[in-house]
Amino acid sequence: MRVDEELKELLRAKAEEMSMPREIPAEVARGARRHRATTGVLAATVAAALAVGGYMGVRFSVGSHPVRPVNPSPSATPPPPSPSTSPSPTPSESPSPSPTPSESPVPIPAAFPETFVAFRPADSGEPLADLVMIDVRTGEVVRTILKQVDTSEGTGGLVMSPDGRRVYYAHGLAACRSEVVRVSIESGALEVVAPGSFPIALSPDGARVAFARGECDEPKRLVVRELASGAEQTWDVDRALETRVASIAWYPDPPTGGLAFTLSFSFASDTDTDVRKLALEPPWPPYLTDVQKLGPNTEGSWLVSGYETERNSLVVRSSCCAPGYNDGSTLSVDRDSGDVLETLLPNGYGTKLDASGTQYLLTYADGVVLGWNRSLAEPIVLADGFFDVAW
Repeated sequence: MRVDEELKELLRAKAEEMSMPREIPAEVARGARRHRATTGVLAATVAAALAVGGYMGVRFSVGSHPVRPVNPSPSATPPPPSPSTSPSPTPSESPSPSPTPSESPVPIPAAFPETFVAFRPADSGEPLADLVMIDVRTGEVVRTILKQVDTSEGTGGLVMSPDGRRVYYAHGLAACRSEVVRVSIESGALEVVAPGSFPIALSPDGARVAFARGECDEPKRLVVRELASGAEQTWDVDRALETRVASIAWYPDPPTGGLAFTLSFSFASDTDTDVRKLALEPPWPPYLTDVQKLGPNTEGSWLVSGYETERNSLVVRSSCCAPGYNDGSTLSVDRDSGDVLETLLPNGYGTKLDASGTQYLLTYADGVVLGWNRSLAEPIVLADGFFDVAW
């Protein structure tokens, strides 16, 4: 089925309106104490498409521009203007304080994983990217897993298996032949898991994978697949509604657990994407749209990022227009009621958790990757020049 071109143009425009900031927010930059100034080719992140719940294929465009330093060293700071050219502030306006570089870098928490995986866009500007592994403590690529992955037809939803041996992602959504694939980190061997698209989430034991499936750019079905046998359970969205599966996360409870998910509705003012919980044992309501909502009981668009084991809570992120929250605000919500417990990060774009459910990986639209856990006052910069990350 071909996707209507006018609709795609509208969706691209909406994705641009809802896209993430092109720079790290100032409050994050002030907390990023690792001094690295790298110049390279960066890619626009896939999260703008995720924010609208898969309305269009994940694409990225590559542009050559330098990555600005985060907290540059004192020697790189330009000297202040001379008194003769610097006007004095009036009583009604006082100068804003500038971020002060730290005298020593904030150490990387020992609890952080040693590496993460990501796509690195090609220097040539073509729609190609390498799937690579990056050392968390140096920010350098230590292994190229796959070379020249074609991203022209949409690539996204990168997740890592709990044992750290494989990564999963989806590609081909824009070409109406989307597949979920997995890649061995050790050998680079790639195999197709099943027809499907992002979002993708692996069960805590790594035995099952949950993902969306649908026609072309309309992932209206939620699928849970047993990786060993290939057996599937499926649940449909009411096709009479302009609704898609937008995000998925697993509850950790053995033996059957359950899924937390959100649905992305059309671009209406009454957009409603509260988190819902789906049990993996019957009885089930007729459609996913009939599954009971948990919260966070506020307007706007929400995505569920994962499960935080330290607090036994769900981690959700505002993707758009939630009153009282920044776009990108990352919250901890009660696993059963959906009530907001606390704000974890005021700007937590692209939030993903590791297998332990305690370490957070963040990505921004300019390709900067940050890490955070509860021992840190603010996220710290780990690397730059990547998109769609996982650990």
